[in-house]
Formats: sequence, structure tokens, C-alpha cells
Amino acid sequence: MRGKGINPQSFEITTYGSLLSVVWTGTYKDLEIKKTIELGSNDLFFTTSVVIKNIGTAAINDLYCKSL
Repeated sequence: MRGKGINPQSFEITTYGSLLSVVWTGTYKDLEIKKTIELGSNDLFFTTSVVIKNIGTAAINDLYCKSL
């Protein structure tokens, strides 16, 4: 997937009280990728989570995630 442009299918920004949340969802082949970033208005940090879901019918083997 390195070097592949994945355009988002959806991009949502929401707020709940002092919490800001951004959810980016896109697909690459048979994978759905959902990335969530949350930031509190008084926080000095943010959290990021990524969920990868197989939306195909066949099993996916040898899936590796690398953080740069």
C-alpha cells in the first residue's frame, strides 16, 4: 500500500463538549480503513486509532502495519 493514494470515502468532524473527533474512512482493495483522531480542547496530546476490516470474501494473509 506504500505510495498508494487512498481517497477517503467519508470524512467526519464532530464535537462533543470539549472533545473534537475526526473520522477518516477509505478502502484499499478488500480493506476498509477507519482512522479516528480525538483531541480535547484543553489537552496537550491527541489519540489516534486505526481499524482495518476485511470487507472481501477471502481471508487476507500477511498484513503488516508500519509506522513511520
